Amino acid sequence: MKTPIIVTMAALLLCSSAIPSQARGKKVPLPERRPFSNVALSLDLSTFGPGISAVTPIHRDVSLKASYYLMPVFSSMQSDDDYPIALLPRDRAIEMPFPESRTAFNSNVFKLAVDWVPGNQGKSIFYLSGGIILQNTKTIWYRETYDTSVLHDLGLSPEEIQDVHIINGYGEYRLGNDSKVEHVLYRPPFGLYFGIGVGRPIPKRRVGFRAELGLPLYIGTTRVSADGWESSHIETIFTPFSFSPGIIRRGITPSLCLTFQVTVKLFRDREKMKSY
Repeated sequence: MKTPIIVTMAALLLCSSAIPSQARGKKVPLPERRPFSNVALSLDLSTFGPGISAVTPIHRDVSLKASYYLMPVFSSMQSDDDYPIALLPRDRAIEMPFPESRTAFNSNVFKLAVDWVPGNQGKSIFYLSGGIILQNTKTIWYRETYDTSVLHDLGLSPEEIQDVHIINGYGEYRLGNDSKVEHVLYRPPFGLYFGIGVGRPIPKRRVGFRAELGLPLYIGTTRVSADGWESSHIETIFTPFSFSPGIIRRGITPSLCLTFQVTVKLFRDREKMKSY
């Protein structure tokens, strides 16, 4: 009874030893990753906004990536609050016509990063990313524009019109010489970026997909300026950002960013045979 068992075990050992020797003799074509040996372009959908990216290898497991994101959003509307009150010289007050209001969000972000594939000789689908962010500072603003013809009809001089105070649902402010009032959010122009992602920088096939979760750290001053505002009792457009006129924050501001990419490889890879 023991003889068949011993023969079977010996056969299994011979087979297991033969398989690695055959595998070691087999040659498999692999993409040859040399500095700037290929380029991939991608269309991005990110919390930064829609954008484009270009990536090229600078080492077997390291790639250089440049990205640009643009998100302009503008809206104009007629205020539907109660009629604003104008406080005139000599203790007079009148109702003003509704102002035109304009809200804008305009973001331009440029990101330069290095993607590193740890381990597995650069063939893993997971990677780490690090780099810098440059962005425009004037990001969000809210503006009201008043028609001052009614004040001219009352005989007010341009100097007197500048000193007229308007009271509306947002607070009280001085009209000024341009008949406008504006809230502006300024953000830091520079930041550091760290991320982790899945997907190959240069896809094996012509088209590939990537997803990345990032942690931007913005370095600098975030502030809100308020042109003409004397007092404010609500925060208008800045409510989601917990900002009110005059707020200034300095230092490092962390954030989160999620990006999805559809990547297209521009050139066919040069391949080299590697034995296993």
